[in-house]
Amino acid sequence: MDGETQLEVTAHASLADIDPVDWDACACPEAADGPPTDPFTTHRFLSALEQSGSVGPGTGWQPHYLLVRAGGEVIAAAPLYAKGHSQGEYIFDHNWAHAFERAGGQYYPKLQVAVPFTPATGRRFLTRPGWEDAGRAGLVQGAVQVAENGGLSSVHVTFCTEEEAERGAQMGLLHRITQQFHWMNRGYADFDGFLASLASRKRKAIRRERRQAQAFGGEIVSLTIVGGFLAELFDAVITVDPHLHRINRLDEAIPLPHAIALSAAGSLAELVAGQRDNPLLVGPDAESRQWVESAAVVRGLEHAVCSKQRHGDREVVITLPDVAVTGRAVVLLDDVASSGRTLAGAAQLLLQAGASSVDVAVTHALFAGDALSVMQAAGVGTVWSTDCIQHHSNAVFMAPLLAEALRPLLDH
Repeated sequence: MDGETQLEVTAHASLADIDPVDWDACACPEAADGPPTDPFTTHRFLSALEQSGSVGPGTGWQPHYLLVRAGGEVIAAAPLYAKGHSQGEYIFDHNWAHAFERAGGQYYPKLQVAVPFTPATGRRFLTRPGWEDAGRAGLVQGAVQVAENGGLSSVHVTFCTEEEAERGAQMGLLHRITQQFHWMNRGYADFDGFLASLASRKRKAIRRERRQAQAFGGEIVSLTIVGGFLAELFDAVITVDPHLHRINRLDEAIPLPHAIALSAAGSLAELVAGQRDNPLLVGPDAESRQWVESAAVVRGLEHAVCSKQRHGDREVVITLPDVAVTGRAVVLLDDVASSGRTLAGAAQLLLQAGASSVDVAVTHALFAGDALSVMQAAGVGTVWSTDCIQHHSNAVFMAPLLAEALRPLLDH
């Protein structure tokens, strides 16, 4: 490269503004003769993140893709994002954020040179062959300039190569050392080949653990893992109608002094009682029992619970409870409605059994895909929900209940 060549650095809000040929000439020049070595920095992959809504407005990942040109030709590129949080990075800097803000600064937004949601090491400063030094320098200077122009706190480069980390340190970036565990296939033909490479004690331990896993008759859940993440991020958590049928209290999953589980069951019961004469509350499955029972107590309503067997995500077999429904106004009550198949199946059986009407009341109105049309086709009349999730069925507003729970925490 000519030492006198002038470089131009530009930032772009969308990959749609960047020619895929130019980007991939920097990201994966080897793809001209075969597949890319790293698919995660290709124009196609990063564009898919944009087109799917995984990055962009409302996600906390705002693109500012960098290009460096020399003589009009693109010689370097970088996936740069303005971040409003630290999620989806797999490098936890929450302690940095807290320290920065305690010192009077504003940590967010920050700039991140990264592949969103992808903890795979690879090049982050993408350069055409022969332009490595000039391209990296231009990208680093460009990222720093974007941060300064926007008044952003910092620039971070994550899951870069070791060479990039060393060159970044030489250019004045702070070098953070973290730790990952990588399993390498060292020519093992199969799992037994891997075990043969271990000491006898480790082979026996792994085989024993695998036998225990195969004999495990329960259900593996991530409740406490996710709860641990939340406890690291927040001082208090207030939620409405979480699934607690596997644990007794929310703080067993989220280890915080203020892990508060509210319920909309009482509010939904008040609504139902005002809309239907002598309604029968029915839970569509055993997991709904806690909400149905607590709702029924509020207004002294009769209630019952169905049983359910699930075969896959969309096929369920419902069995009605032993209760007379002929001529009754039945309201199916649950914490969440997603595919709608369980509620639809229960409604169809209840109408066949003689119910005069079947309505639905839920806390969380997910209603994915064709859920509502499936329920309506099964004979469901009115659908009521809370505004925990915005939906046209919202009829119960949770702000007063949330405010009441929040007030003591703010006063404290």
